[in-house]
Amino acid sequence: MTQPTLPVAAGAGINHLSIDDESLETIRTVWNRCLPEALDAAQPPAVVVLADYWKDSGEMPSGRSDAVVGDVTATAIDAGIGHRVMFHAAGLSDPESRRTIALVAPSGTGKTTAVAALGSQFGYVTDETVIIDPDSLAITPFPKPLSILGPSGQRPKTLFFPDELGLMATPQNPTLGAVVVLARDPDHDDAPHLERLTLADALGHLVPQTSSLAALDRGLATLAGVVDRVGGCHLLRYREIHTVGPLLEKLLAAEPVQESPAWSAVELPVEGRVDEPANTSTVPDGWVQRATAQDVLALPDDCLAVLVDSNFMVLQGLGPVIWESLDQPTPLDTLVDQLASHPEAPEEAEQMVRDAVAQLAERGVLLLDPANA
Repeated sequence: MTQPTLPVAAGAGINHLSIDDESLETIRTVWNRCLPEALDAAQPPAVVVLADYWKDSGEMPSGRSDAVVGDVTATAIDAGIGHRVMFHAAGLSDPESRRTIALVAPSGTGKTTAVAALGSQFGYVTDETVIIDPDSLAITPFPKPLSILGPSGQRPKTLFFPDELGLMATPQNPTLGAVVVLARDPDHDDAPHLERLTLADALGHLVPQTSSLAALDRGLATLAGVVDRVGGCHLLRYREIHTVGPLLEKLLAAEPVQESPAWSAVELPVEGRVDEPANTSTVPDGWVQRATAQDVLALPDDCLAVLVDSNFMVLQGLGPVIWESLDQPTPLDTLVDQLASHPEAPEEAEQMVRDAVAQLAERGVLLLDPANA
């Protein structure tokens, strides 16, 4: 007897899972916003598969199992690698304009709580991953069920489907309208407020909360361009998330002020565009060299933003000077002598250079031979 099949999608991607009737109905209910008929089938497919969980264990998890969410989300992210900017963020949309705010935050720090508290005021796009086309700013909806801890605060979490929580309808064809970093402070006594971040600070908050940014061609430049087009990135300071609705409504209603970019892309060597693992065994004894960077941006105040695989760092002070001096691998002593002999170098310059090189190597931005690493 052939088992029923269930199509599941993020955007319009469709795949099928063989499953029994009872589990099929439960999953159709819990994942109702992610079924193809609920989303715009005209969008390019972003394939999401509910895996064959009983293959190894012989047991099919409940349709409300939190275990299902991780695999579905991972597959949605995999579909966007190399051509989408993806934030670890909740997505809430203005129901009329469909402009969407990405509320960026690390896992366990308020994304799902924000959706549960504000989802009756804004369209529900996602509580986990905001998937953005960097050219059009179109967002692939991923309105998955929400994973919520029970009263004990202990795992496992329980899945609640969006309708069960009274969340507003998921908009068709949402677009990115604002990027906000959540900064909850239980001791914050003032009214919630938004602070515009400098690009360096914005990247410091955003890059760790992206997925596979290094797989994008010029990932930092792509991310900076997206941030510029929505009027920059804001930090939201608040105590209780239910109080921030009016602020977010105002932000989405305002036309973004697109300023001239405060950054420029630094030319990379050809190999800098290739995802090559750092390998200190290739560094000659006593030498130092740059790690292979996927992207480098020049920022105001003579700073550099550097992305090496998953390592991101804004170089300041001696950092940019050292980076720019290492256009070719160089003996460490030569580099130290070169920088310490500058007419304006302080007396302790030699030790300062060596300390800075060690710090950059520790962060994965420079490569030292194993003896000096």
